[in-house]
Amino acid sequence: MNTETLSSLQLFKKKKDTFLYKGISQGKHVLLKCTSSTNPEVREAFIDEYQVMRHLPHPGIPYYYWIHEACRVPDIKEPVLALCMEDCAYARGYWGLSPIPAGSAAAVPDGEEIRLADLPWPQIIRLLQVTSELLSWLLDRGVLYTDLNPSNILIHRLQDTLSLSLVDYTYSYFFLVNPNPSYRLRFSYDLSPDLKGRQLLIQEMGLLLQELINVKEEQGREIVPSGIYSLLETSLNPPDHLSLEDYAKMLETAQRKSSS
Repeated sequence: MNTETLSSLQLFKKKKDTFLYKGISQGKHVLLKCTSSTNPEVREAFIDEYQVMRHLPHPGIPYYYWIHEACRVPDIKEPVLALCMEDCAYARGYWGLSPIPAGSAAAVPDGEEIRLADLPWPQIIRLLQVTSELLSWLLDRGVLYTDLNPSNILIHRLQDTLSLSLVDYTYSYFFLVNPNPSYRLRFSYDLSPDLKGRQLLIQEMGLLLQELINVKEEQGREIVPSGIYSLLETSLNPPDHLSLEDYAKMLETAQRKSSS
């Protein structure tokens, strides 16, 4: 697979200095992440992402095909630096430890994306547990994921289950390959500066949970289970001894209680 095999490229999204295109290559649905920036820090961030993520096969992570420094795309006159990866909208995603009942998502067509906040609390908590497990898996392999937010957690219905993909690794911290990057890490939330590693990721999960609680309260269609608030308090102020594995177990317990 290379640039010559790309077809049907269409601009999908623009995020700061990054352009996202959807297309087809050798019969596969792909996502092209591009930048026209000449800033060496941006180039370093793209290369780090490709060099690390292409060696981390996981069903919840997009597969990375190639990187090209002079790719031609629609709507941009100059050649761009481009990363080509799997389009997770057409991937199986991460099923977690067991199938996840589709429940209220049953009316959504198979393969369609579902907003995390539109699911009932038992399913949200189950998917947050899966996300926590994936964050732990990444950290064990030298990746501190920084851009945790609802738009980067892709949920799709596949028959009677829900699948999850975690996307957008540019400006994450690839500490085993590049412990002192010249580019600034980009975090979705304002995190406590004294937190590191697992505690930082748990606080990220807490701020994501807070965002989901706010959406649910605004919708007013579903009562937030009482156990969610105690979980939120622990997430926002994670103790030093709390591991991501233990946090995932806390989510599992909260999920069982919300389902009963």
